[in-house]
Amino acid sequence: MIRQIKKFISNNIAYTLVVGMLLIIATFTTIKDIQEGNRISRSGVFVIGRIVNVRHRRGTSIEYEYNFGGERFHSSEGILLKDQSIGATYLVKVNPKAPSESRLLKEYYLTDSIRLEQPDSGWQKNPLDRNDSSGPPIKE
Repeated sequence: MIRQIKKFISNNIAYTLVVGMLLIIATFTTIKDIQEGNRISRSGVFVIGRIVNVRHRRGTSIEYEYNFGGERFHSSEGILLKDQSIGATYLVKVNPKAPSESRLLKEYYLTDSIRLEQPDSGWQKNPLDRNDSSGPPIKE
């Protein structure tokens, strides 16, 4: 069995190298995504994101935009949402040190009845958190 594996590898060295490189790239990409998610979870701030495009190619990709620090940022994620229509709003968590790093929070869909006034630097705490006695800052 081992002899057959060695023969296969030696006969297909180019194929083996390509597969090995793809595995290495996939591993580093996964590690980078995990590290980015951890940074956002630890020190991220909350902002309002708006869906600007929905693509259906090999799954659903949601493109969204958000404002932070007076600048507009764009990002996308392959997730399913309650309301995927263009213009729907959700809370987004942003890394304030690298504002292009963000995660759309699919569990925080902002219906038309929820009208928030977002500060330029976002919220340190979730503005929809019901445990905060002051409640969310509602726009009149």
